[in-house]
Parts: sequence; structure tokens; C-alpha cells
Amino acid sequence: MPPTKTQSALMQAETLIAEVGARFGFQGRDFTFSWDAGEFDPARPEHQLLIVIGDGRRAIVSISHEAIARTDAWKYAREIESAFAKLRRRAQSRGV
Repeated sequence: MPPTKTQSALMQAETLIAEVGARFGFQGRDFTFSWDAGEFDPARPEHQLLIVIGDGRRAIVSISHEAIARTDAWKYAREIESAFAKLRRRAQSRGV
């Protein structure tokens, strides 16, 4: 069965997250991310994207459901970049 429109949009958003992480030097094994405390809830008007790097530090980005549903998650690229930049700076200052 093909993915629903929401699932497809969510996959595009997750691809964006991985690509932004890679630009900041994080490989797939260096971080994990989850939506809405572990389970994406399409009924929420705003989603919480939690990014966790290997040493346990985390950053949260809020993304509107409308942006995900319209495959406009790229509009939040700046916020995602800020989260990865913050995590990278902390990792560098700690020698991680």
C-alpha cells in the first residue's frame, strides 16, 4: 500500500532533517529524532521535533502541521539548522 499524503510529507521532512544534520557534520548514527514525544500525532496543529545527539544532548524545534502537510517543512530549515548548530557548538566545546 502506498504511503498516505501525510506519511509522504513526513518522510520528506525527515529527509530534510537528515540533510541539514549532514551539513553540520552529523551522520545518521550521530543523532536521532522523534516527533511529538515519540509518536507523530497528525491531529496536532504544531509538532515538536526532538533531536538527540550521541551524548544525550537535545534540541527541540516546533514545526506547524500545516507546513508538514503541505510538504513545506523546508520553511523551517533555519530553525532546524539552528538546532544542529547549537548541538555542534556544544559538542566542539566539550571535545566530543
